[in-house]
Amino acid sequence: MGAGSSILGQSGQEGLRCASPSPTDVMRVKLLAELRHEKSLDPNAKDVEDHHAEVIRLRSWLRDVDGILTRMVGEAADQAAGIFEDKGSNLPESRSELEDGTVIFMREDGYRRQEDTDGVIIHSWPDGRKKQVHPTGREQETLPDNTRITRTEDGKIITKRPDGSKYQVNPDGTTISVTKDGIVEQYNPSDIDGTTTQINESDGSKICVFPDGTKIDTDAAGVRIVKYPGKDQYRIQRNPNGTTIETWGSTGRKVQTRADKIQTSPSGEVIEQMPDGTCRKVAGSYIAVQCHMCQTISSVQRASYLVSCRMCRNILLTHKSHVEEGRKTLSKSEEELDGEILEIFQHYDKNHSSSIDRSELGALLSDLQIPHDNFEQLFVEKDANKSEALEWEEFESFFKAVLLDVAASGQASSVQITNDILREQRSAIEAETKSAEARQRELEAKARLGDTAASTEMEEQQTLLRKLKAEYEQKTAQLQHAKEAKRKMQREALKRKKMERDAMRSPK
Repeated sequence: MGAGSSILGQSGQEGLRCASPSPTDVMRVKLLAELRHEKSLDPNAKDVEDHHAEVIRLRSWLRDVDGILTRMVGEAADQAAGIFEDKGSNLPESRSELEDGTVIFMREDGYRRQEDTDGVIIHSWPDGRKKQVHPTGREQETLPDNTRITRTEDGKIITKRPDGSKYQVNPDGTTISVTKDGIVEQYNPSDIDGTTTQINESDGSKICVFPDGTKIDTDAAGVRIVKYPGKDQYRIQRNPNGTTIETWGSTGRKVQTRADKIQTSPSGEVIEQMPDGTCRKVAGSYIAVQCHMCQTISSVQRASYLVSCRMCRNILLTHKSHVEEGRKTLSKSEEELDGEILEIFQHYDKNHSSSIDRSELGALLSDLQIPHDNFEQLFVEKDANKSEALEWEEFESFFKAVLLDVAASGQASSVQITNDILREQRSAIEAETKSAEARQRELEAKARLGDTAASTEMEEQQTLLRKLKAEYEQKTAQLQHAKEAKRKMQREALKRKKMERDAMRSPK
């Protein structure tokens, strides 16, 4: 124990030699001596294992000691501030007794003390200060500025100020402060666990910070977010309905768990795990676009900007912002096509030089899955000023030539891929619908038993089911369009072969 503790011990012993010790003095000296002894020990793991019950008792005893010392320190501070100073304590007192047995003592300086028959003592001072002491040990004091100080039987000190703020000191050293606006902040000293808690009583929101940096935010709706320290910036959100959302801020990975699990990778790919353990990519990662030339429905990634029709190789411009309900019909008129070519020019002009250089053109051809070498000669021809870049007029001429070349050499490629993707999406919607219907039946059973929360969620499930039904019908229509396009392609292929055979048979 430090020097301050030794001085306290010596002064206490000197006081015992000079005067008859009171029971309280004896207890204080004994507690301080035992406290010094306990603090000097360094228990090992075996001690804790062999004397687990004793360790628990010791911790409880140390908390009691801390409460006593905290109260002593508080009283010393109050005395230093003049709160307990009674300058007229040596003045003579007059005594009077009422019929009910109440005794009243008064002094000429205005001090008054009332001792009731139930043991309650009430002190009054001329400056307006009052103090009420109960036999149980509870004390209530009112200062001249109307500040109220309460000392409870279990050692708590509660100070309430006229502006509505409050400050509380607990025996274990925990302090709780409440501002006039209702913000509650709780602090646990480092010798306990160092936790700080802030509560807004107006809406019930709460913030709790632990010594290791862990932070728990609870909002008024009951949503609980736990943020853990560390480079991965991990946090977990728990909603009142049981949904949990885990987020790794350093990578962008997110996992949502309820009846099923949804995981989002940093690249944006979404994988959903169904209650039965089945994993699938969420259909929302793709959109469906329709070619204005052959009417073929193609499923492409949502982030795609420029794509080529799988059927006729026509070049399609598709913006995520322009897609409505997963489908967009592309331009048909020449004027609209010119507008789209200008839009493509502006999109791929990454350095804003008002021209498309070789690297930017390479990115465009890569998006269309066209080999760069196929149009190298065309690039040289259209680059009239030999600047190694295509200005707007040059690019417009180049791009229209690409459109004609692709359309002329286009082959109906991999239509089956589109069919497969649409079938997968429709199957995924079917599985999601079955899961939603099962959940709806559970909620209906709970609602019949009077569960109001279930009734609210039932409305959400019904909305979800309607949406799933519409998506299923849409995917069915898109799949039918793809099948018709495939049959059209087959008919045209047979027609071309027949024309070729007829040409070969016809006399020259």
